[in-house]
Amino acid sequence: MFNLFKKKELEQQPNLTGIKIEGKFASGQEHGTLEERDELFELEGKLEVALQAIGADHDGHEMGEGNILLFSYGPDPEKMWEVMESLIRQSSYTNLVVDKQFDPGNGQKIAVKQIRL
Repeated sequence: MFNLFKKKELEQQPNLTGIKIEGKFASGQEHGTLEERDELFELEGKLEVALQAIGADHDGHEMGEGNILLFSYGPDPEKMWEVMESLIRQSSYTNLVVDKQFDPGNGQKIAVKQIRL
């Protein structure tokens, strides 16, 4: 998979909370069509603006084998999903799975709430 997100930075912050979205390119092509990739870059620009407005960050994506992964981080995954949901639902990506990742505190493992679209 093609990887643009900051793995090294994330490894230094193991309890980072946020949202991971997995889906598929509608075309099923390895890295999507040119139009699907253009849509991805446009979507990421909108996500960055929306998330920065609430103190969160869109970190990037991975793609390959017809799949797409989007990574966004911030302190309140529920609030993040409120600003992301309409943008994600308007996309052409299929079989979407949204993981909201919460840090329960006290050094416990990250809790995940999953939504399928």
